[in-house]
Amino acid sequence: MVNTILNRKKWTRMFVFSLTFILALTGAVSAYAADSGEKVGSIDITNAIKQNLSQVQGDVGAFATLTIDWSIPGNSTATGTTGLPMESGESITINVSYSPSASSVQAGIIQPDGSFRYVNGSRGSVNHEFSISQRGTYYVAIVNSSSNTLTVTGFVNY
Repeated sequence: MVNTILNRKKWTRMFVFSLTFILALTGAVSAYAADSGEKVGSIDITNAIKQNLSQVQGDVGAFATLTIDWSIPGNSTATGTTGLPMESGESITINVSYSPSASSVQAGIIQPDGSFRYVNGSRGSVNHEFSISQRGTYYVAIVNSSSNTLTVTGFVNY
């Protein structure tokens, strides 16, 4: 029984990661209306779970890619431990899949002034580019507003 549950979790993670990787490689693009769907609000990161962002090997050029492979308990916030030093005019793209897909999720960036700029997840994924207008260090954050533990996999390009 335990092996069956562990196997199911393993295959679910592999599927979510594979799907995210395929979408990233094929350059899947989401159509956005004039309204980007971005919101700005406050976020309490006092009790946020710190999660690692791993550097993708072989990065070259001006852009870097970090991977996300996080498990976020219900009604919790996770923030990346890696600060992203950004200049005005640059961008941060978050491209993640999450499971269970019906979860209430907000994914975004914590700006240098401490505000949380985010978009709501939809049907198990978030793919959004945040334009940077202020120089400073930014952090990736994902809020799990559902009661279930959330598995999140994907990439952050900056």
